[in-house]
Amino acid sequence: MTSRIRSMMGGMMTIALAPFVLTACQTSEPSPPISESLDNSDNPASLIGARYPGDGMPSADMELLAASMLPALRGTEGGITHAKQNGQHLVWLQVPAATDAQGSITEWEIVDVVAVPPAISQQLEANESTLFIGGRCRRQGDMSAADIVAVMARAETEWFETEQLVWQIDAQNARLQEVPAGDIELQCENPNLG
Repeated sequence: MTSRIRSMMGGMMTIALAPFVLTACQTSEPSPPISESLDNSDNPASLIGARYPGDGMPSADMELLAASMLPALRGTEGGITHAKQNGQHLVWLQVPAATDAQGSITEWEIVDVVAVPPAISQQLEANESTLFIGGRCRRQGDMSAADIVAVMARAETEWFETEQLVWQIDAQNARLQEVPAGDIELQCENPNLG
């Protein structure tokens, strides 16, 4: 079971091309957050509608783990972020809220958030599971599945195949929809072997 929450993406980033998406990872100190302490563990849904700087996180105690651009979210570019706060893993969708004269995104707005359940967050922390965004998974027989967010159990194989949680991105409505176990057969590339 998941909870809906709001959150923000940010931090200084290096961007590398991935199939149909851009993938970003934090490489240096983040820009000042909106709040020094924005703890959403009791009510993560309170983040929906929040705005934050294009190069910042919503809170100093949030850690950016991964981010990826989405080509069409509500008819425009958008993004997806995987972050952590106080041991709780969060995934959210964001759309541009403001741009500068050159068209660069200066502010994001969070439109949907899910909280990874505590037991699975603990497995992510212990490296027993991996959370995938940005096209690192594929449906059986297909190429990249950029519309899928998945938590997969780790294995010493080239592809992880044991699904723990799966969400599908509804780009038109900018929502993360939980997919019932077994409805989609996925393979996600082992980042250590692939």
